[in-house]
Amino acid sequence: MGNRTEFEQTGRTWFRGLLRSDVLGYLRQAQTENGRLNAAHPVLQADPPWLVALREHWPGMRQVRGVAFSKDAEDNWAVPWHQDRIIAVLERRETQGFDAWSCKDGVWHCAPPVSVLEHMLFVRLHLDDCSAQEGAMEIALGSHLAGIIATSDAAAVAETCETEVTEARAGDVLVMHMLLLHRSTPSRSGAPRRVLRVDLADRALPAPLEWALPI
Repeated sequence: MGNRTEFEQTGRTWFRGLLRSDVLGYLRQAQTENGRLNAAHPVLQADPPWLVALREHWPGMRQVRGVAFSKDAEDNWAVPWHQDRIIAVLERRETQGFDAWSCKDGVWHCAPPVSVLEHMLFVRLHLDDCSAQEGAMEIALGSHLAGIIATSDAAAVAETCETEVTEARAGDVLVMHMLLLHRSTPSRSGAPRRVLRVDLADRALPAPLEWALPI
């Protein structure tokens, strides 16, 4: 199990084997046919066991967004180095410091100021074994310390960092700083790679904005 000091230095912490087989079973049912995450599913409810464990290190964290990813031979993709700086909100309400508004699948998204991102976590729940062959995500350790990085500079900054291919076994949980640079490579095998991503925050958004999943 990881520790807080490691997280502050690298921007990531592993919780190996955190999800038991029975928990993996119901999490695998959270994905809908179109790959989205069922918002009514227990993974996004108040206190799932995995979140209780994480709160020992990050008190007060609550789910504010959930996304399901499923990579296989028919749905395979690559994404270059980037930071995820978009959050999901209940409705569009013009607020200073929040911009880049978009609406996807009926949910409003925007880019918040860095002060919001610094109080968030990006959690990946691995539902299948995932090696480099299955297109495991690659992360640039310590890149979160640079703050907001322009998309055009992301690859150059990543080259200055130690990188890690996030190989995982089913049941492993990876916790990341929201500003950690990462990229996704295509799978080179036909095996499925299912991951649930859950964003966490420990405080409400400034009024009148609210999280899509209120905390």
